[in-house]
Amino acid sequence: MDPSRQDHPVGFLGETSVSRGTYPTVAAAFGRMGSIICYDMDFTDTARQLARGGARIIAVPSADWPQIVAKHYTHSVFRALETGAVVAKSEYSVDSAIVDGYGRIAASAVTPGGSAAVLVADVPLRGGLPLAARLGDWVGWLCVAGWLGRKFWRLQIRGPRPASPSDASP
Repeated sequence: MDPSRQDHPVGFLGETSVSRGTYPTVAAAFGRMGSIICYDMDFTDTARQLARGGARIIAVPSADWPQIVAKHYTHSVFRALETGAVVAKSEYSVDSAIVDGYGRIAASAVTPGGSAAVLVADVPLRGGLPLAARLGDWVGWLCVAGWLGRKFWRLQIRGPRPASPSDASP
């Protein structure tokens, strides 16, 4: 995959992206497939757009630097849960994983020395789009609004807490 196809280029490396905002998927025998690159794992929007475009499997080739390897490994689980798609992360020098659409790690290889690994896994393809893929960040904002509403409601019912004797100043 050409790094210039990255949706979120790494800014401090001076990269640019001429195709930013395009989320192509391709037909395969098992359904549609899409790809995101490395740093795009840090953002929810790219994987969600691929899922909305019908991607059932998302391939993620990456070349992570040591400080971000564990984060991207974890993000592969998050992107699978958010999109319902299988995420196949292939990092050339440290770790690779296949995560099913339910967030379960079906296969993984950790090779800190950079040795070659081949991962094979038989994973179910999840049907339908999870709420996070359909509604985007609105799911999180609705949860925050519900939490704030509950706090406000409890204050209205209980009223302000009475001052305890230990709150009094001598």
